[in-house]
Amino acid sequence: MQNLQNTPLKKMLFTELAKYDIHQPDEKKCLYKYVTMNTARLILGNHSMKFSTSIELDDKDLESCLLYHNYSRSYIKEQQKKLFSESLQEPFYKKVFELPNRKARKEFMRKHPLGKAMKKEFGNAAIIEEHVKAFEDQKNTLGLFCATTASNKKYMWESEKYGDCEKGFCIEYKFQSLYNELFNAFTVSYDDEMMPLNYLDENGRLDELSVHRWLCTKSKSYKDEDEIRLLSGVGKVGIFIVPIEAFTGLYYGKQTPPEQIEQMELLLKDVGYSFTKATKAIY
Repeated sequence: MQNLQNTPLKKMLFTELAKYDIHQPDEKKCLYKYVTMNTARLILGNHSMKFSTSIELDDKDLESCLLYHNYSRSYIKEQQKKLFSESLQEPFYKKVFELPNRKARKEFMRKHPLGKAMKKEFGNAAIIEEHVKAFEDQKNTLGLFCATTASNKKYMWESEKYGDCEKGFCIEYKFQSLYNELFNAFTVSYDDEMMPLNYLDENGRLDELSVHRWLCTKSKSYKDEDEIRLLSGVGKVGIFIVPIEAFTGLYYGKQTPPEQIEQMELLLKDVGYSFTKATKAIY
């Protein structure tokens, strides 16, 4: 995967994220993913990575109030004006805007049966609701891959979700770059307060800082995960084949059945990895 040079805007973003204890991971170090036997087989069977949406991930913090949906009065009016202009060809709306002034339009709207319907469609609440819905739709376009920093994390091995209660595996990755055409990598911040940031900047545009902070922040109770999150480019969601060289090791837990270890080692050999033996994790 090609290494991409940081642009001044990207560097500025990283500087701002550091204020929230979110950083770029050390590119010299490996990343690790704790998985069950079945998931390990799927990943290593075709040297792939799955970038899941925030909706797919079992992570309640991604549904927290880390983003405040702020829509200023001027921004809402701008959106209403845009919607009005798109509706001028419809007879009712055309008639409204042919009236001489705001007072006449307001009186017409008050008396006309369709006035309430128009207010419901183009009112402040309707504009905000439409934007929140659009944000929910956008969640399906952002992919995340979750990893951690070591293969000896007792918390991860003992977890049913990650290490399958010590019966699972841990896959080791070493990427040429953690900033490439497929993803950017960030450490996860563990926050006590989880205070929201504004979704839009002062110009009414999507605030990149707020979105990245939302995707890379969890409550402090998860600190033992020591998580690294790889954020894909917009629209890059699902399973992606990555160079086989990115996979550099496989570890197994204290309770992993010997026959499953043997199966995985046969798979490593068949696919053609540079390593063909799994290592017992020490934790």
